[in-house]
Amino acid sequence: MNASNGVMNVTSSILLYITSGPSIDQLNDDEFVILVPSFILIVAVVLIGLPGNILTIWVYKTKMRRTASRIFILALAICDLINCVITMPVEISIIARYWSYDYPLLCTIGRTLTYVFNGTSALLLCGIAFDRFRKICRPLKPVFTPRTTKFICCVSFALVMGFYVPGYIIYGTNTVNISTARKHVVIVGKRCQLRDEYKNSKLVPIILGVWFLGTVAVLFALVIIYSLIGRAVFNRLRLEEKRRSSVPSAMTQKPKLRRVVADDSSKTSCSFDDGEIKEKSKRQHQSAVLKSMSVPVQKEISRTLKERFRLSAPNSYTIDKVKKENMSRRIRAGRTTVMLFSVTVAYIISFLPFVIIVILRTSIPDLENRLSMIEQSIWQFCIRSYVINCAINPILYGFFNKDFREKTKQLISWCLLKRCA
Repeated sequence: MNASNGVMNVTSSILLYITSGPSIDQLNDDEFVILVPSFILIVAVVLIGLPGNILTIWVYKTKMRRTASRIFILALAICDLINCVITMPVEISIIARYWSYDYPLLCTIGRTLTYVFNGTSALLLCGIAFDRFRKICRPLKPVFTPRTTKFICCVSFALVMGFYVPGYIIYGTNTVNISTARKHVVIVGKRCQLRDEYKNSKLVPIILGVWFLGTVAVLFALVIIYSLIGRAVFNRLRLEEKRRSSVPSAMTQKPKLRRVVADDSSKTSCSFDDGEIKEKSKRQHQSAVLKSMSVPVQKEISRTLKERFRLSAPNSYTIDKVKKENMSRRIRAGRTTVMLFSVTVAYIISFLPFVIIVILRTSIPDLENRLSMIEQSIWQFCIRSYVINCAINPILYGFFNKDFREKTKQLISWCLLKRCA
């Protein structure tokens, strides 16, 4: 406002805020082009993970033996299934309406449950790793019982729920003012991120930092535990190889037996006294009589001992059966360990891009704004890379577990026959 010579001139800038309409729709369409790879990834995860995890729950619930590994796998499948049913559809809706997502409740539920169930899966994988460690590296200690395993699963879920409680508070609708080519026109975008009241809070970086450190700590714990397991397995294989190589050399060596020959003829006498000859003849006669009497007794004792040994000792069939059962048990345990190790590796690999993006975003705050469209697409894809573990586990079970494959084939055959009938 300027006053001069009694004349008042009023200048003001008027801003037009647009909250809906074609401009917002165009922004959503432009952002969707960037998010197409992320959209395809999430849809693929839902299409694979939904039937895959349902199948996993059915097979391991009804067809598998009650073991600690079975309960851990069931818990993992439940977490992945909930992600496919709840958090993935929410994420798809966020991608479809990225700049006009004014649904704070859905945003809070989707974001927080994503953290909760992925965090629970991470702790369950730690429990699986520790169970494998005890079985391989501490075989004399008691293994996890099904009851203990259920307790571990419940405690893991409770701990993660408490750890991510702030997520229920800080996530919601985030308002962003987007400038346009037209002067005095501003598009008001609403997206699913930190609530407006927490955008400049000093507490939020601390919360996000603690969450990130917790994720990294779990990943490091998994790497350390499986490194110890791998070292133990390597040492055991090397020891068995040494034993195998030592057995043939021991068998090729001929046992050395010492012969002790007692020859009475070497003890000759130069005397031919009749009394000595008679006495010696008498002793020899008595010795011959005793020997003739003891032979049947010795034979009877030997026969009795052989019969008892034959009855008490296991036959070759029983020994072979026990050996085959032990070998089968060891092979099955080895396959289970490899399968669960593969699940853990898949989890770590799927989280690595997310961890790298978080590190880059923290160390270079304005990096995202300098990216090209293709780079932004890769960036957004990496942020959501962790969702892969929700669909990969059933594939790994089918690849490593023969029983799982057989039960799956039976179910598919039954469904096809039912449909044809």
